[in-house]
Amino acid sequence: MAALHVAVILSCCIVQTIVLGCTTKERLFRDLTNDYNAGIDPGKTQLTIGIHLICADFDKETGTVTANAWEQMTWKDSRLKWIPAEYGGIDNIRLPSSSVWTPDLAHYTSIKSIDERDTSANAIVNSDGTVLWVPRATYRINCKEGSECLLRIGSWTYDGISLELKAEEPDVFDLQYYQDSCPSVVTSHKSEVVTRYYPCCKEPYPTADISFTLKRRE
Repeated sequence: MAALHVAVILSCCIVQTIVLGCTTKERLFRDLTNDYNAGIDPGKTQLTIGIHLICADFDKETGTVTANAWEQMTWKDSRLKWIPAEYGGIDNIRLPSSSVWTPDLAHYTSIKSIDERDTSANAIVNSDGTVLWVPRATYRINCKEGSECLLRIGSWTYDGISLELKAEEPDVFDLQYYQDSCPSVVTSHKSEVVTRYYPCCKEPYPTADISFTLKRRE
């Protein structure tokens, strides 16, 4: 009888914890998003970017390369800060990317007018306001086997004063997740953040410039 009593108490505690956790997370979600406008940027922001290449291949007939990658972006948004002790110790939460501001990164060298980026990927938000977003992306650029392919990524509307672009350490271009089953291999690559000035504007415009070469896998 005593054992049954203990089991009932433990069961109640487990259920209560689950319900409390759910309620706490929902309360946190409401508090973060109720007065939040995803169309407004968080102010002067430093954006750290890393491109994890998953697979790339070229089409000899069209002279184009199709590359699949994970775009790792990290920035801080002070509007998304909270004190974990006030929310049951929760120190991070996953939010729909449509619920928070995200950088308007564009592929400057893409041959498509609309880039393929999986905007359905959740954003992971930490209690200090740090946001991590890793959407999948597909690039299509003009390039031939053995020649140097250029991938240029940067904000389409923000200048370098409003949105400072920083490379993920140790390199903005990463091959650790590149699949062995891909029909092509990357034989060389280099990357850097480059700042440019245009006749229209006095502000700097930084981009992540990635050069790489491909060859057919033997």
